[in-house]
Amino acid sequence: MKTLLSIFVVVFALILGGAGSYAYFIYIPEKMEQKIIDNFNAFGFENPSFGKITRKSGEILFSDISLDKQNFSTIKEISVRFSLFKFLINPDHAQKISIRQLDLTGELSDDLNITISGWIDDKDFLQKFRSIPAAMISIEDSSINLLSDQFGGIKINFDAQVQLSNAQNIIIKARATSKQKNLAFNAKIDSTLSASGELSVLTELEQISITHKHISIRRGAAKLNFTHSTQDSTSDMSVETDIASVNWKNMPLRDVHATLEKSDNNNYTLLAYGKIFGTEKIDWETHISRVNGITETKSTITPTSIAALFSFLQRNNHLEKQENFPAFILDFKQPTFSINTTANNDVTDGDFKLLINDPNFEIGGSFSTMNKSGNVLGLFSINETQVTSANDGQTQNVPTQFQISASGEFSINNMSTMPALTWSVTTKIDDGILDYGALKIPNIHAKILYDSNTFKKTRKYLNFKLPLKNNILQKGRINLNLFDEDAPLLKSIQLDIYGGRIKTQAPLSKNGVLAKENKLIVSDINIAQLFHDSGFRNILITGQLGGVIPLKMDKGKMTVSGGILQSQDGGIIKLPKNVIAGLFPGQSRKMFRIRNALENYYYDYFEIRLDGDLNGRVMMTLKAQGYDPLSNDKYPVGLSLQIETQISLLFKNLLK
Repeated sequence: MKTLLSIFVVVFALILGGAGSYAYFIYIPEKMEQKIIDNFNAFGFENPSFGKITRKSGEILFSDISLDKQNFSTIKEISVRFSLFKFLINPDHAQKISIRQLDLTGELSDDLNITISGWIDDKDFLQKFRSIPAAMISIEDSSINLLSDQFGGIKINFDAQVQLSNAQNIIIKARATSKQKNLAFNAKIDSTLSASGELSVLTELEQISITHKHISIRRGAAKLNFTHSTQDSTSDMSVETDIASVNWKNMPLRDVHATLEKSDNNNYTLLAYGKIFGTEKIDWETHISRVNGITETKSTITPTSIAALFSFLQRNNHLEKQENFPAFILDFKQPTFSINTTANNDVTDGDFKLLINDPNFEIGGSFSTMNKSGNVLGLFSINETQVTSANDGQTQNVPTQFQISASGEFSINNMSTMPALTWSVTTKIDDGILDYGALKIPNIHAKILYDSNTFKKTRKYLNFKLPLKNNILQKGRINLNLFDEDAPLLKSIQLDIYGGRIKTQAPLSKNGVLAKENKLIVSDINIAQLFHDSGFRNILITGQLGGVIPLKMDKGKMTVSGGILQSQDGGIIKLPKNVIAGLFPGQSRKMFRIRNALENYYYDYFEIRLDGDLNGRVMMTLKAQGYDPLSNDKYPVGLSLQIETQISLLFKNLLK
């Protein structure tokens, strides 16, 4: 009995061992082989072929696999590991599948769609991972080689791990790198495909570097979230990125932060802000949204000055240099430039607003362009605005006040190459005042027409009118430096009055700051008419007066030191006896001669010297050399007299 039992055990062991060996070495490998081949055939590759199949203990090796007819996409090796025990628990299932050196070749289109050689685009290809007979799939030492008109050849190396969870979720973890001149990055990818068909992908990218025809990126980082529903075929994507350096269409930018939200119907919103590279210190921000084929943008640019903005645009070939641009506009400080556009496939319409903080006013306008033309046409205006600036007591800013309004048109041509700006404007200035303390210039007004094509014809002065009596003829001008960037806007101030002219030798201010020193050049002033209108009608002085009055400005005060006004030829002085007696008392022979001579004094030389505070009192020193033609000896008589007075009192009768 024992012998029979022993024989039975041996026979059973042999049968079991034989069956196990058959299952382990023949049956299971055949099942795994066929399962793998069937899955690859169903995975979307049009013509997969397996070069060599090797069976080892607990492992099947597929080698030299071609995924297309031309051998552009290949797999070096697929390893399928299995165990007899786990096969008995879960038939037709391997422990692990390892894919080594999966090399895919394809193309990247201009709109960033990828096609792989030998692979038919299948939107549900991720679902087919469920049918692969393994709970774990690893992809190692693999790459994608893409040909692109934009980037040339691109090679992306990657490793991935695909796991099927107990809840039938497909979990994919991958790392990808590219280290080429045109495209470089390091990426970490985590994605999940749920049993219900919901796909979510989180991608973190670092060390992004892109070189492209229209854009280059250096030292970028990004986080991308992508979701897709297979049930309703909808997708959403969000991207957040920080980039140290971007050059977009020759626009060098830095410290760029951007967020993008995109839906499956091609609607999207983009918010980006940053700074520019360069010495100009310009901040910028833009918001772009696209809904149902209509694209809207809202952008803001905040340079330190208009000159800084023009310098940046011209340096980077985004604006043609203009030699005839009004220089004073370039000095506008702290502007804020806002642009809004609405565009479809054919037309872009927009409006803009330019806020100037120093001086404080606003320019608004609108524009339109046919997208294929590359030319922009627009209008702009300044509504009637009160512009003021106050003296802060430290920088000696010249207080100004005036009403300004303007309207004009502009065009920008050759937008795709070197944009060229042409424009014209009509500017009206009224009720202007320049306040220099002792000297206030009121009633400034002008109507200036400017055309960038005929800039030489531009009127280069403002008119002003002092508050003098109507019978006093006057013609006041403030001459302007419109086009010289190195010269102050106010070139000089001149007043034609009493047959002569009073003119500043140099600008009284530069960039709104009062010059500390200047000179008034006086010529051809009719003394008789001046004294008559000043109320000294019982005093006769004939001749013409000219000279130089040096001015000094300090803390809002204007002083004169060493000012001299001289006769330009001979003349006559006749004073009433009571005035003569008051000015030249005494009984000396000299005083007697002076008093007699001043009743009918013919002078050869006459001068007035001025020293003092024009806001307060001024010392006037009068000197003359002449004679009395009615005296027998015509003895020369010299005059010398000092009077301290307020300048304003001498001329109050000239005012209205």
